[in-house]
Amino acid sequence: MRIQRFQMTGHEDEAAGGNQNIRICRFELLKSSVMDDVKLIWSVCVPDSCYAEDVFPHFNKSITDLTEGLDLAVTLKDEHCVSLADEPQLDTGDYLWVERYFSTLIMGGTVSVDTFFLIGSTLLSYHFFLTVTKTKKFNLFYFYLYRNARIFIPLAVVTAIYATLLNKLGSGPTWYDYSCDFQKPCQDFWWSTLLHLQSYVNPENLCIVQVWYLTDDMLFYYLSPIITIPLWKWPMLGYINFTIIYILSIVSSFWVAWNNKFDGRMPIT
Repeated sequence: MRIQRFQMTGHEDEAAGGNQNIRICRFELLKSSVMDDVKLIWSVCVPDSCYAEDVFPHFNKSITDLTEGLDLAVTLKDEHCVSLADEPQLDTGDYLWVERYFSTLIMGGTVSVDTFFLIGSTLLSYHFFLTVTKTKKFNLFYFYLYRNARIFIPLAVVTAIYATLLNKLGSGPTWYDYSCDFQKPCQDFWWSTLLHLQSYVNPENLCIVQVWYLTDDMLFYYLSPIITIPLWKWPMLGYINFTIIYILSIVSSFWVAWNNKFDGRMPIT
């Protein structure tokens, strides 16, 4: 079925001077505020094959018949008749561009967020080598504790708000159902959020969707000593180790994409 949408404007040409219950001055005020330039918008379901230009003449005649004998001036313009059948189809004509290889430059542009991983790793490496150069030592426990101490409390507060108060922070006919879609994952998987495991434990039910980035970033942080410590203590071994990890990361990414037939487009990142 397709939806045809119409807009009708109504206007009463003469004041109802004979109305015994409302004084003329009051009626004019009521008429100007309620009846003049009234716009009604509604939708009518028609068969899938119908276009707006096919429906408009019949609907216009129906409106004329309905208002016959009434002191109303009704206008129904062709541009107010809209059909989904008139909209362009994305799988035909020029829109086939989205299926072409070079469209991934735009459709897959969301992966540019990976530049933040690069910035984070650069800062981490800089701070690591600056510290070990000055102190000549590295405390792995403090390295992990410092990171978690800065992140845990703010993340816990936001997670608690999502899990308890989110559905009370808005209103509207669809707000409750909409907010529950975000609240329920935090009620069920708050622990995986705080432990930075939700991208692996419950990837389909993320608590605070944006935190997927933090989850991945924390994993990279935890694994970073595998690269930085060998580069610091045994530079040659560190370079070899880094090269192997680099190649494995490319191969594994290619294998996952190929095996799952990913098309390069990432609607949510």
